[in-house]
Amino acid sequence: MKLFIEIGSKWFLISLLVLVGCTKEEPAQSRLKISFNMQPTTFDPRKAGDFISSTLVCMIYEGLTRCLPGDGVEPALAEWVEISKDQTIYIFHLRKARWSDGKPITASDFERSWKQILNPPSSCAFLFYPIKHAELCAKGEVSIDEVGIKALDDRTLRVELEQPTPYFYSLTAFPSFLPVASHAEDNPRICSGPFLLEEMIHSNEIVLRKNHRYWNEREVALDEVHISIVPDEMTALHMFERGDLDWLGGSISPL
Repeated sequence: MKLFIEIGSKWFLISLLVLVGCTKEEPAQSRLKISFNMQPTTFDPRKAGDFISSTLVCMIYEGLTRCLPGDGVEPALAEWVEISKDQTIYIFHLRKARWSDGKPITASDFERSWKQILNPPSSCAFLFYPIKHAELCAKGEVSIDEVGIKALDDRTLRVELEQPTPYFYSLTAFPSFLPVASHAEDNPRICSGPFLLEEMIHSNEIVLRKNHRYWNEREVALDEVHISIVPDEMTALHMFERGDLDWLGGSISPL
């Protein structure tokens, strides 16, 4: 439990974009210009372990749940969930949602993505250890088919835990639990979140555009997010002063 608390304080999702640094008092605009101090190492939720990559992942992918500002979580791609009396079986019922290419998001996308983190085990595999046989699978002691993750149909995901784990529902909001599309696993342009990848100039700029197939599109006020890669803090400050950045300060992150 102590391990979870330590992890949670560092990685727990609060909201998609929390502006907690220096901001300019300007009218609301449809484009947000921010900066990262390094190039994200990956766009893949199954591989994202560093802070910057996880921040980007949460802009372009959606999970079963997402965290509310302050505390608590709310359903996201999971419209509702059934929890057994002994609190070891979770049945997530997915809402009707689509990937950015128009194909349906299914429970099989979750099952496949989660199991790929365990076999072979990624650096974030330990987050899945509350799930039945997940740790044994990561250690090579049981097959992936014995892990308690199963798509019952296109919109129903069944997850069985080793034992009651009160924080498991909140855990599904972590970046590692966000699925990738089974039909386009290595294409970061096929996404499920509020934004999609429009353009990337390596070590220079990433442009995200509003995902009009996002299930909750009406709540997304921004049309674009421009992310400049600026390793030097003084350079970022000068860009802010010139108006090339809208925001400067602590992390603009859902983590």
